[in-house]
Amino acid sequence: MTSGYSVLQLKEDDVLKILAAQLHVGSKDV
Repeated sequence: MTSGYSVLQLKEDDVLKILAAQLHVGSKDV
């Protein structure tokens, strides 16, 4: 397992999750 790749993938997944959460929260707020 490549540490760099793992970290990048984790970071990307985290960003996507955060973006999705923000969009969901924004929609709910509206």
